[in-house]
Amino acid sequence: MNTYTLEEGRQKAAIFRQSKKTKKFNEINLIIPKFMIFRVLNFSMRFLLCYIMFG
Repeated sequence: MNTYTLEEGRQKAAIFRQSKKTKKFNEINLIIPKFMIFRVLNFSMRFLLCYIMFG
């Protein structure tokens, strides 16, 4: 009984650590695309402005 609960606790701890890692990873993955989209929009807006001004 005792060894079983200890093993179970170890597994739960491992799962908890893994979920914490994936949560952090998901947050980073959410931040990066937003930043990339912002940069691409910024670049395309500049390109459009130059095109309108000199076109």
